[in-house]
Amino acid sequence: MRKMEQLILSGMEITTFYANIRKIVRDELDGSRNENEQPSFSVPEKPLTLREASSLLGVSLATIHQLKRNQQLPFFKVGGRVYLKKRHVLALRDGEQIPTEL
Repeated sequence: MRKMEQLILSGMEITTFYANIRKIVRDELDGSRNENEQPSFSVPEKPLTLREASSLLGVSLATIHQLKRNQQLPFFKVGGRVYLKKRHVLALRDGEQIPTEL
């Protein structure tokens, strides 16, 4: 059951997971998927902790908190813990506009 919990925590709904598995099995049974072809679903990115984000940006943890407070860096909580999307952190690092959706 531990693996299932990790999957759910990674951001993919369990119903989406089952639908993806069904599609892969169906494609394999039909022989309709090319061997070099990637699956047609996307795997959600692993969220970053604040510490990981500070390391990636080369700034202090206090700076990350300030960016959150000033609404310059979107964040979300899971079980009381704060996480950031890697693409948002990389966009901030590269001086690009951060998407408004989580």
